Amino acid sequence: MEIRSVAVQADAKIVVTGSARQAAGGTDLLLARFLSDGSSDAGFGSSGWVTADYGGEDEFGESLALQADGKIVVAGYQYDDGDYRPMVVRFLAGGGLDAGFARSGFRIENMGDGYQVYKPVMDDGKIVVAGNKDSGAHGSDVLLARYLADGSPDYGFGNGGVAETSLGSDTRDYSLALAIQSDGRILVGGGRFSSALLLSRFWH
Repeated sequence: MEIRSVAVQADAKIVVTGSARQAAGGTDLLLARFLSDGSSDAGFGSSGWVTADYGGEDEFGESLALQADGKIVVAGYQYDDGDYRPMVVRFLAGGGLDAGFARSGFRIENMGDGYQVYKPVMDDGKIVVAGNKDSGAHGSDVLLARYLADGSPDYGFGNGGVAETSLGSDTRDYSLALAIQSDGRILVGGGRFSSALLLSRFWH
């Protein structure tokens, strides 16, 4: 098992996401919740934790966001048949998958080959995620996507719900952090494989 992100609820319970290796092979997304003293929350999922598998070879949780209604949004990726696909999953407050979100709780994008990991934040009920997309043999671009509360793309954002930013055809740019300003503008922090820092701002 591996933990990749931690968040604290208003009631001081601790929520973590990551991945769990399965005995039969493959890796599933992991979500777990702990009480404030560090013990497992027995009322969450199965004895404090749940795993999620959408049928790919592997699913990984990379980051999470807490909604005001108690639901939990996890962003990560699925690996299947040699491809990496960005993935957003929403859970109910008790740990079950939210069947009213996208396809039975899962939103998986097929945007081409390449390593794509998203970071989620909540924006007035909408879900904003950031990551990167391969742009060719020698480059990758910063990628933003926004979804409505039901998991469908927000077609008023970018091009069909997705905004892609290229800083050069032969550069590898990637995002690692995401925040929304009070005026709605979106900040993305990351880097380049040339070791340069990257900070971009987008209109909402």
